Amino acid sequence: MEDSEREDGLGLIGGLEGSKNPGDVLDLVSMTKGSLVNVETARDIETEINHCTRLNDTELWEGLPRLARGEREQLAKFLIHLGEIERRDLHLDHAHSGLFTYLVMLGFSEWEARARAVAAHKARDFPSILTLLATGRLHLYAVVLLAPHLTSENHESLLNKACRRTTRELQAMIAAMDPGTARRDVIRVVSAPAPAASLDNGPDAGGASCATPAFPPAASPASAPPPDGGDILFPEFGAPPHPGSPADGAASTAMRPADCCGQAGSTRLRFSFDGDEELEKSFRRAQELLRHKYPYGAMGHIFHDALQALLDRIDPDRRIARKLARARRRGRLGATQ
Repeated sequence: MEDSEREDGLGLIGGLEGSKNPGDVLDLVSMTKGSLVNVETARDIETEINHCTRLNDTELWEGLPRLARGEREQLAKFLIHLGEIERRDLHLDHAHSGLFTYLVMLGFSEWEARARAVAAHKARDFPSILTLLATGRLHLYAVVLLAPHLTSENHESLLNKACRRTTRELQAMIAAMDPGTARRDVIRVVSAPAPAASLDNGPDAGGASCATPAFPPAASPASAPPPDGGDILFPEFGAPPHPGSPADGAASTAMRPADCCGQAGSTRLRFSFDGDEELEKSFRRAQELLRHKYPYGAMGHIFHDALQALLDRIDPDRRIARKLARARRRGRLGATQ
């Protein structure tokens, strides 16, 4: 795409940002002769928007489940084809090291690509996954969660048990399969102080130093699922990251790089410990109450504020410091009178 064509197309759309008629934007997109999107696709979308606005409430409400069913069925078909591509190694013939890189090239996000690659690989071993996905009894993320644990002996019982479960319920189910031993508490250095010059680069200059984690090298994720089911694409083996949005009724703990607590250039530490459901409940509540202050609900911010509040209440040194500060203020006031 030529830069001039892109600028022309974006300019046309930008000129209609305040338009109340979405069809106006699509009309102009089609005038760009395919510079932004396929003209035929734009027309189809415009037609569907116009059709949707003409539906009455009953038609709109009853039509959505049919569309959801169609989407699930299309996903199952997509995974069948993707699995066959993997079986024939066609991605290798076209210079893609794995299904992951191929799917990213097709326009999927890294998470979407990894999830589909894992599901397609597992569905080749256990085709019942496809039926459960197509019927809506199992969602795609459930397959990602279960993938490292499925075997020829347990897949039927495990898949049936996972049907219509929420992410939280699935996590609890998987944890019960292998409770393991209690891990010791850990505080580990993860990054040294950054040079001052590096903090001046980028939109968050002057903020805390916290490098954006990079995605792992593009290897075939289908043949090698992430250890314990989680890596940077599946943080904490929880829901896909959507900063600030709820997941399973609880606010996401995703942290933006610029939102890390601490002073600019300070050493970054990783805190790791186990807790119970009561601790989680308290944390989620604190997250809700501090949402105005920390929209992303970063764990570091929440625990930092909680510890500061605790120390303000019980630390004798802080009580003494507050008394001295009050005395100094009174002295200054008395001197001015």
